[in-house]
Amino acid sequence: MSVPCYACHQQDPACCAVQAGAPFAILGVDPTLRLGEDVLEAAFHHRIRQVHPDVITQTKALPAIQPEALNQAYQDLRAPYTRALALYKRATGQTVPMVTKDPEVLAWALDLEDATPEDRRALQKRLWETLLSMEDAKNWAEFLKALLQYRYGQEKA
Repeated sequence: MSVPCYACHQQDPACCAVQAGAPFAILGVDPTLRLGEDVLEAAFHHRIRQVHPDVITQTKALPAIQPEALNQAYQDLRAPYTRALALYKRATGQTVPMVTKDPEVLAWALDLEDATPEDRRALQKRLWETLLSMEDAKNWAEFLKALLQYRYGQEKA
């Protein structure tokens, strides 16, 4: 279930990605948008048992990962948008800008103003499918555009 750290390629759960708060590394799951809820939950429960106070008391070793970090990583990966943010950061080393000047994204956001709630839901679904295909193609520039559009869609929902 564990994947190597994207930065140092170690299997160690206390590696640099964990220390940097990378949610995929903290939970030890594959970095993908297609992460199943069952896999995510199993990884969370597996990791949380490792840092339970009873285990720490018995081994007298301080955990490399704090329970708060595990909880935050689990919450981040459960939500589609924050999972996509984490994946983009992991793949590119960059964060998603809060504001964009991309004319295509801005035009799309203006068109969204006139959309009905049903149309917005359909657009969000198509955008998620676009994100999945851009992840498969490792096309991070187009992934970013779709992610920005997805964010605008969520704000209007």
